[in-house]
Amino acid sequence: MNINETYEFLDNFAMFSRKSGHTEFLKLLMRLNNPHLNLKVVHVAGTNGKGSTSTMISNILIESGLNTGLFISPFVLEFRERIQLNGELISEDDLCICASLVKDKLEGGRYGYFEIVTAIAFLYYKMKKCDVIVLEVGLGGRLDSTNVISTPLVSVITSISLDHTAILGDTIEQIAYEKAGIIKGGYAVLYPLLDQRALYVIKQQCKKTNTEILIPHLDKLEIFDDQFFQKFCYKNLIFHKKLLGKFQIYNALCAIEVSLRLKNDGYNITDKSIINGINNTFFPARMEVLSETPFILLDGAHNYSGSVVLSEVISSLNCKKVNVIIGVLKTKDANSIMETILPLANCVIVVSPNNKKSLDVMELEELAQKYCSNVHSFSNCKDALDFGKQITNNDDALVICGSLYLATDMRKLLK
Repeated sequence: MNINETYEFLDNFAMFSRKSGHTEFLKLLMRLNNPHLNLKVVHVAGTNGKGSTSTMISNILIESGLNTGLFISPFVLEFRERIQLNGELISEDDLCICASLVKDKLEGGRYGYFEIVTAIAFLYYKMKKCDVIVLEVGLGGRLDSTNVISTPLVSVITSISLDHTAILGDTIEQIAYEKAGIIKGGYAVLYPLLDQRALYVIKQQCKKTNTEILIPHLDKLEIFDDQFFQKFCYKNLIFHKKLLGKFQIYNALCAIEVSLRLKNDGYNITDKSIINGINNTFFPARMEVLSETPFILLDGAHNYSGSVVLSEVISSLNCKKVNVIIGVLKTKDANSIMETILPLANCVIVVSPNNKKSLDVMELEELAQKYCSNVHSFSNCKDALDFGKQITNNDDALVICGSLYLATDMRKLLK
């Protein structure tokens, strides 16, 4: 297959196909000679912060000279972002080769999109003989297609909150149970500010699987007083990260603890590689600054906890007024997102993301008017962005949020 045929092949599979187990997927992997076996994996699950935490871990390992795979989702600009090696996207040729191998072994089985993508990634990382693979869960954890691996080097649980409730459950405890399913022995690094309900469930899984719990020591953390919480000290190491927001410090602590654990296990990881890995991490559409004057901030926050973090950053902005462009999917709690962010806005611009699950712009407008009296609606991203830029002066800020799909479209227009 060429690259276009490969993408057409992938598009044939359902995006979210919830299954009761891994039986069919394991049969596919067996026909592919079990590429997932014997991979050295750091497995990352959670509601928010999975991608940035995974990327920080990957960057530390790359800085340490390790042949490092990174598997993340979703992508922002192009599919190949999902499967990376040493900071580089999988080549089109390698993607086509691995996808063709998977296609040839389907044998009429019923598979979901993420299962196919995961199989491609496993083949690629085996082919490239990775030292370590940082493997981000696609959805949940327990039944996720990445969870066919054996005991990981380290399991990581990031922040947990309500999201994908129709699939994962509508309580913190249910969601934590699904996330904790990746814990299968060895070591588990846990986000230091986990909800106590989630922490209890995760500790039960750790006890059941004889897994040692590692939680960052907040008494060894010093956060310096800067606008976006970018500078901090942990265990006598000083960091100045590119990622904005206080929560990214806690994600960084998880990445640091993973690295220290691997160092104790014999991996050649130095203080310098940890510092450089954290400081140099960039993650598109997550608190991404696209312009300084005027200040334009792009964030894919699409649930309540993510919107709380974004609201904290907005509140810290040193600007005259804030204008917000927002679009939300039907599957998300638009009201909780809006009630957190929109009261901080001088003007709100609503637009439907380019996705069939997008909330109708008229519904968005009606919701937005509950929290801001100055609301404008547009049917497409270009017009919404043009208007947003038009009303945003050099001493103002323009914030784009509500959906990663919206962030993707807007980033393409702004870059």
